[in-house]
Amino acid sequence: MNVEQAVAEIALAKKENRSAKLSNAELSGADLSGANGTFQINGDCYVWLIIERSDGVRIRAGCHWFGMAEARKYWSGSDAHSILCSAALDAVKNLCVARGWIIEKEAD
Repeated sequence: MNVEQAVAEIALAKKENRSAKLSNAELSGADLSGANGTFQINGDCYVWLIIERSDGVRIRAGCHWFGMAEARKYWSGSDAHSILCSAALDAVKNLCVARGWIIEKEAD
């Protein structure tokens, strides 16, 4: 079970008012400390896990673990992948704002 599947299991367990079954979860590299909430969005190549933390939103995208400003910088290119990821970041920002989540200040 990967991170995205673990988050889905947690959400389902919460909905069904039961304990989540995470015995086979592979969560290496996913720093969930301080996580207040999560949601998923489809990025260009993989499902992104968006995590609300007290220090701002973090994005787990494949092997990447970014704050919003770091992600913007990383996907600032003009290639098709970067353009799609930038659009996904816009969606992430809007969804976070709609939830009232704290987003770190983005670089101008």
